[in-house]
Amino acid sequence: MDKLNPMQRSPDSNGGEGEENGNEKSLKSQEILNTWKFFSGASIFMNSLKEDIVKSDLSGLENSIIIDMNNFGENNGSSANTESIELAENLYRKNNQNKILLISTFTLGWMQKNFPEIDLLLAKENIKFLRFPFGRGALVLKLRETKNEENTGVQLQELNDKKINEVATRLMHILDREPQKVMSEAKEYFPALVGKSDKEIIDFLQNIRQNVPEVMKGQNIEGVFCDIEGTLFNGEELNNSTLEKLKELEAQGKTITLWTDGDIGSLQTLLDKEGIKYPLMSKIDHAGASAEIVLDNDDQNTFSAKTKIFAKKFIKI
Repeated sequence: MDKLNPMQRSPDSNGGEGEENGNEKSLKSQEILNTWKFFSGASIFMNSLKEDIVKSDLSGLENSIIIDMNNFGENNGSSANTESIELAENLYRKNNQNKILLISTFTLGWMQKNFPEIDLLLAKENIKFLRFPFGRGALVLKLRETKNEENTGVQLQELNDKKINEVATRLMHILDREPQKVMSEAKEYFPALVGKSDKEIIDFLQNIRQNVPEVMKGQNIEGVFCDIEGTLFNGEELNNSTLEKLKELEAQGKTITLWTDGDIGSLQTLLDKEGIKYPLMSKIDHAGASAEIVLDNDDQNTFSAKTKIFAKKFIKI
């Protein structure tokens, strides 16, 4: 029997094949981790998280995506939650095979109550939610789960219908300015439109927009309701005369609400940049209502035809 060379180690001794296999697994995990995408404004937290993740077996988890809902980009709070949900939706549409994990310090129940659209996300097979703090390895285990998160009693179909209405409304809102973007995004949201002509796509979106339910039919809403694009802003330039008019009405005791048919997330960012603190809402959520005072760059008939909202007093900007 050959003697063991004192400079060699046996397979069972420390530093032998076990160590080599461990190193190989670690390198493989690092390679897979390098394919992941992390969306968070908290870089120190993310770096710590990566150090923990790489210690786990990541096989089969290539191209996973982690979204920190509390620290999304440069935002936090409600805006971060809304934008992170929109990001997850967009990423899922581009590739529904990638695993997406939303992490938050809030409970899932709280998120579902305050952001019910998260139920639509979590009904999808490869999207999961994990509350922070969590123990070592919990993140990887969550990504490997096959069961869907429990949704609330909110009907997913109702949520889906509302989302479809919002998308169609937003796309019709920017049609004149960005027609090619509308055609491209419409095909992403509604795969059945692939191969359809521009006219067919516009007719499809217009039909949805015209049939938006009048959720506030017969209700009176008090205060001032001001449009953003073309009214409070021209592009990204603040319309100071409109802002002064809002301040004048506010000084008379009127509450000010901003509303839009556009992209809430990007417009909220624009408002934050200018330090404008008035609440921002969607016009579609007020369809059927009678508003006390409305400011808009459309004429009154066009405004009402588009939004299904009646203005008791209309100020054209």
